[in-house]
Amino acid sequence: MKHLKSMDEYVNEALSDEKKMDALQDLNVDVSALVKKHVPILKKLDPKSAKAFNKLLTDFKNGIDDLSDY
Repeated sequence: MKHLKSMDEYVNEALSDEKKMDALQDLNVDVSALVKKHVPILKKLDPKSAKAFNKLLTDFKNGIDDLSDY
């Protein structure tokens, strides 16, 4: 017979997932705010560096989004 999870296990998993998602969303918001704060500096980057930074930031934010799905 399969082991059935108790209601407590389901509730604890859901709370854990919600806390993880909240933490990742907070991180995403903080990173966005930090980037916005430094836009004047970022605008001074040469095109190659700006493109590389944008790719790095996009990859990072996509990674956070991916983690939120697990």
